Formats: sequence, structure tokens, C-alpha cells
Amino acid sequence: MPTEARSARRLSDDDQFVIKDLETLKALADPLRVRFLLELTYGPRTVKDVAKALGVRPTRLYYHLRILEKHGLVRVAARRMVSGIEERSYETTARSWTFDKSLMAADIVRTGIVKSMFDVTAAELELVLDREPDALGDDRSIVPTLVFTRLLLDPDDLEEFVRRMDSVMEDFSSDVPIAGKTEYHAVLAAYRLPRPEEQ
Repeated sequence: MPTEARSARRLSDDDQFVIKDLETLKALADPLRVRFLLELTYGPRTVKDVAKALGVRPTRLYYHLRILEKHGLVRVAARRMVSGIEERSYETTARSWTFDKSLMAADIVRTGIVKSMFDVTAAELELVLDREPDALGDDRSIVPTLVFTRLLLDPDDLEEFVRRMDSVMEDFSSDVPIAGKTEYHAVLAAYRLPRPEEQ
């Protein structure tokens, strides 16, 4: 395995990429690179295909592609000759990404990965809601739920909450399209607010 890709490994059982170092984390801390990766989860794509889907020029994506390749987040899926020029299709090395517990939360904040993830989420939601103003809140709509809430949990409750959310994600995740099923993106973050004495 190349040195650059050693820092994060794909888990074969659940197709999850575990980010183990700060440099790989920084590679993800860009909304365009996150969108690039999400586009590749649909299957192998050329840079031209991704550029068209994202509404950017292909030349703008090559820099980002090199960074994603260097850190083992994408790989060449196929090569073919087109008018004497090699055309490459790329794929993600996993369908989801998570962080190794050895990375400090402060590092995750400093790299901008949290902001990047939420920027992508906000952009996708705003696009959908702008195009379809009635898209929120119905189980048949494009955005069936959008919730910001407060949870009151003791340590046992928290453990149960995390277990149940992990179970839901596992039950409804799939690496391949399934006939009759529609793909949704979901973001879940639970965090304890600092107590007054910690601020």
C-alpha cells in the first residue's frame, strides 16, 4: 500500500474509511472535495462527468482530485483511450468516512472538516428547498424531516441513543442501488453543551 494511503484504511465489512491522521482529515476539509466524493459514491465517474454534475470546470477539479488520491480517498476505477488520450474513471475507496478516536476533537475543528460537512449539507438542503418550497415535512417529500432538538440523557440513555442510531444507519445503508428505493443523505450530530463552569 502506498505510504500516503496507510494513514486511513477501508473497513471491508462495512465499507467505511477510517481517517487516522490530521493530513487526511485536512484533505476532506473542503466542501468541493466532499461534494466530489459524494458524487463518486454513485459509481465510477470521469472528472468531466463530476464537473458537469457539480457545475464547475473540469480544470478546477484536478487539483482536488490529486489531494483525494494522495490520501487514499479515491482511486482509478478504469482507463480507456479516447482520441489518443487516456481517460480515467475514478471511484471512492469507501462509501462513508469516519474519524479514528485518536484524532482530537480540537483537531477536527481546526481543520475545518465540521464546517465543510455542514456547508455541503446546507447547500444540498437549500438547493432542494429552493426548487421545491413544499418539500419539507411530508413522508413522501424530498425532505421528509428536518429537526433540531434538545435531548436529555443520562450516561445509560446516551449509550442507548448511540446504539439505536448506529442500528438505524446500518439497517438502511446500502452500497448498491436497490430497485424501488430512493437515496437520501442524513447528517446526525449529538453533542453535549458546555456547562456554565466550563465556558
